[in-house]
Amino acid sequence: MRLNLNTLSWRIMECKHKAAIRKQLLAAVKRVAPSVTRLSIKFQVDYATKLSLAALLAPLAPYVQVLDVEDGLCLQLIEAMGSRSPAWDSLREVSLSGCNLWIDMEAPEVAQLEQQLAELPALTSKITRFECSCQGMDEGGESFLKQLPALRSLELEDWTALDAPRNYSALRDMCNLSRLTLNIVEDLETNLEDLLSLTQVQELALVGCYQRLSRPHPAVQPGHAGFAADDGSRTAVTT
Repeated sequence: MRLNLNTLSWRIMECKHKAAIRKQLLAAVKRVAPSVTRLSIKFQVDYATKLSLAALLAPLAPYVQVLDVEDGLCLQLIEAMGSRSPAWDSLREVSLSGCNLWIDMEAPEVAQLEQQLAELPALTSKITRFECSCQGMDEGGESFLKQLPALRSLELEDWTALDAPRNYSALRDMCNLSRLTLNIVEDLETNLEDLLSLTQVQELALVGCYQRLSRPHPAVQPGHAGFAADDGSRTAVTT
């Protein structure tokens, strides 16, 4: 089942009798809920529709096994899946993509979201995939990733720039992380030792390596340690 909350919001806003449409929508979701094992959600909800995300997800919670969320790691989602919400007893896996935390949220909101995640280990232990832009992330913002210890796949856009070094400790602590894509890593040489320390990663893709190494490194030569480099704009790594 796929819920495009953008589309639902538009449809409700176009209707004169919004309360009746909301009621019909919630009734329809409740009716099909027992057959839904995989749920895909696309955000955002227009608050003017008065459509409660918690009310929308409540009938689905006992049945969903796999949850895919696009554009929507936010306080409302965590609250809808938190300790006060209906139990997600069947949930095994959560995938979060298209997130723009440090663009869409102010610093206090990100801090609040981080705190909420820290209080929900039963949920964070099921988040296995995370794709997010790091644009706007201040120094030290990498600590947010420590709240996602069960990740198997991680993709970070705008990861590093020449004037913004990153702390890789949160990535090293992800013992289940097998697939990692970092875009952009402008200065490969500065980040190389940190990248090589991610020994648990089996598939590593680096996009936007604009500066080549100043001297040869045994791990970056084609055929050695799985590094395969092309024209310098992209380096793919497999350990």
